[in-house]
This record gives sequence, structure tokens and C-alpha cells, in this order.
Amino acid sequence: MFNRQHALVVERDANAIRGLLSTTRISRKLGINVEPSNRAHTFQELEASLMSAV
Repeated sequence: MFNRQHALVVERDANAIRGLLSTTRISRKLGINVEPSNRAHTFQELEASLMSAV
């Protein structure tokens, strides 16, 4: 199983997805550990998260 973690960037005011970023790359560039606080483990959870951001 893959252990890739990404951060979905959402602009709530515009109701738009602005990007999908690698948390590993952010960590390397900033020199800090990035731990996502809210993880979706299934597409259903991802969809529910996106719908709640609308």
C-alpha cells in the first residue's frame, strides 16, 4: 500500500479547488514536519469533506 500524503487546497469563498500539494515536499522545502489534521481514507470520505467545504 502506498503511503503518499497530499493536501487539498480549497478556496471556500470561490467554491473552488486550487491545488493538490505533496505534504512530503512541503516538509522538505520548509524543513518542518507536516502532519495532516484531517485525513480521508476513502473516496466517500473525500467527497463528504469536499461537500462540507461548500
